[in-house]
Amino acid sequence: LANQAERFVWTEANFDQDVAINYVVQLDKAGNDFANPQDLGSIIGSTQLSVSVETLNGKVMAAGGEPFVQGTFEVRVKASVNEASEAMYSNVATISVTPYTTETPKLWVPGGYQAASGYGNDWAHATAPQLASEGFGNTKFEGYVYIATAQDGSIDGQGFKFSSQANWDGTNYGDDGSFSGVLSTTGDNMSAAAGYYRVEADTDALTYKLTNTTWGVIGNATPGGWDNSTPMTYDPTTKKWTVIIAMTAQTAPDNGWKFRANNGWDINLGDTTVNSTDGTLRYGGDNIGI
Repeated sequence: LANQAERFVWTEANFDQDVAINYVVQLDKAGNDFANPQDLGSIIGSTQLSVSVETLNGKVMAAGGEPFVQGTFEVRVKASVNEASEAMYSNVATISVTPYTTETPKLWVPGGYQAASGYGNDWAHATAPQLASEGFGNTKFEGYVYIATAQDGSIDGQGFKFSSQANWDGTNYGDDGSFSGVLSTTGDNMSAAAGYYRVEADTDALTYKLTNTTWGVIGNATPGGWDNSTPMTYDPTTKKWTVIIAMTAQTAPDNGWKFRANNGWDINLGDTTVNSTDGTLRYGGDNIGI
């Protein structure tokens, strides 16, 4: 990231006097007429500036670049002597840049259920729960959302939607009206009965799935053995499922215990590595030793 992305070189500005000139290299999206100039850096006296990969990427994104999409941007040099003097600008150069991001793509789930469910004010993106993708370019999202009171999307103020940004300015997804798991960018608010949901969405296939879950622990280390889950209790304040039980010592992977939903094996969580102690889980993972 600290490596040089580009070195910009220009000729010296002529202010008809022997003065120290401050140069600022500016960038904006092509055709924007520098209405939103991003400063790549400044230097006094010198007529060249080295810009790092990290700096260029950040400024391109700030100028409206889309991650992993090649875009055309314009660069110019602003020269000035002091705040009172009129600035001079160089000719405009055009560059092509493909920016990147290391952020995990997310969907926000604002709705009329939030206040009652411990997620701040209703329809507030800032406190709404989020669904996460496995990585940039992956359009499948997943997360868990607690809905304390039933939501009827046909009633004003109720229901929920998916948003690609932490506001309404991005792409917003609702139900296509069939309430059969089909998304629409012009759709109605989605509905759900009260419950703790595993929420899945695919913004490419335009589908979503809501699975109401209750959680427990299972295994020969637990009181119910491998036949019955020992129920856990959800706390909407801490947003955690918990249970206090006595466990017997067991060694994974043949023995131990796991988390599972709805007293069945369709959704279960186990260890990422046999007998690891880092507390990370994966679907269908190994038994957890204890």
